[in-house]
Amino acid sequence: MAFDELGTDERLDTPVKPEADMDIQMIGGCSSFVAAALITYVLSIWPFFALHSRMHELGVLTSACALGLVPASAFGAFAGGRWGLPTACGFFGGAMTTAVFLYLMLQQASLGHTVRELPVPDYPATFMWWIPLGWLVFALMIAIIFSAIGEHRHGLWAESRR
Repeated sequence: MAFDELGTDERLDTPVKPEADMDIQMIGGCSSFVAAALITYVLSIWPFFALHSRMHELGVLTSACALGLVPASAFGAFAGGRWGLPTACGFFGGAMTTAVFLYLMLQQASLGHTVRELPVPDYPATFMWWIPLGWLVFALMIAIIFSAIGEHRHGLWAESRR
């Protein structure tokens, strides 16, 4: 009665696959943004917590950057290339929070230049600006390049499914 077929639809020989719902796409994009930001932040900062007591040494700072920022960059490249723009933007959002963390952590380590009780860092005080800024520029380049690759790949994939 009320839910019976009207008989006005065109009969097709092959079934048509339904397109993705806009709500599903929005939830997927927002979820991938948040997940990428959190994963980037956690991957980036864990070595700085693990090596915090010796962060005034240049070798320890270099090791912490290598152990944290390199895997986070690899994740950003993979995620941006695999899932496209929302995930690349999430990676950059995580990189921005990491840059704020790096600035505050390096500012705290640089207090050794002015406070006698704290060890003097092996690196200049300008590192508290240059390391976070360099990380942001590098993360932005990764996000732009690999999101373009991901969007191009998704476009080709969508065309091949038609």
